[in-house]
Amino acid sequence: MSDAKISWDFCQKNSDDILNSGLEQLRLAKKYDSSHHSLSATGNYVILFNDTPLYIGEAKDLKSRLKQQFYANTSTFFKSYVKKQSQLDIEKNLQVDNFEVKYVTTRVGRKELEEFGIVNFPTPLNKFQLGKRNNYRGLLKSDLWGKVQDEYFGIIESGGKAVIAAKPCNWLEATPLAKAGVYIVFNHKNEIIYIGESSNIGDRYKTHGKDTYFSAFRRNLGTNLLGFRLKERKGKKRYFEPNEDSQVDNYIRNCKIILKMINFGRFELEEYLIRNIQPVLNKKSK
Repeated sequence: MSDAKISWDFCQKNSDDILNSGLEQLRLAKKYDSSHHSLSATGNYVILFNDTPLYIGEAKDLKSRLKQQFYANTSTFFKSYVKKQSQLDIEKNLQVDNFEVKYVTTRVGRKELEEFGIVNFPTPLNKFQLGKRNNYRGLLKSDLWGKVQDEYFGIIESGGKAVIAAKPCNWLEATPLAKAGVYIVFNHKNEIIYIGESSNIGDRYKTHGKDTYFSAFRRNLGTNLLGFRLKERKGKKRYFEPNEDSQVDNYIRNCKIILKMINFGRFELEEYLIRNIQPVLNKKSK
């Protein structure tokens, strides 16, 4: 494997080996206290207490994310610690600045490394659906992570070409699996109008087909293409009138979709495709 060409296909076939190498890099990274100012870069981090990993995350900007995590009022990990501390084999009633952090910069695979780390560290303060990943049982290939990061642009560029080359199917004929991946939605004119990613594209496909409250795609479609205005209920502006929801349903039924399972790099692939295609319904493209 050391002489294998690092490509999009290679990464999909060897994703767990790559992620295990990345997790080892995170284990070996330098440890900092809560006052440390990290890099302003994409990456992954793990929060620890006395060398016990408790929470792993990913960030588009490590500097701002860790600043958020080490401020008690906005900290995801600390709020989880407060709720779960009685179940943990560490000191009770700690303050947010009692914890430490390690981090690595990540150009590709940051969401998968987070998910892989939740299971394989493991990190008890993360929320994660059971069954999404299994424990890794392979051998450590320590240099693999760095090689993949070095080939970031070529990997994502070839992945984008592979996904766009796939043949879309009619919306109602799609049969997505409950797997991580990306999806591309085409309108009746075969124009790409939306690109998304999910850890479960089967569930996301079902949500987009019926549930406006949980679907940014439906909300953007209704407001930007059909001219509807979102209605507020219980403080949440995430609803259309029933007849408007029906019109959103009818529009979607005439769409086509590409559903592509992705083992490695789905966040970065989604960002790349949105940046290059700029679909009308992706807020990220504006």
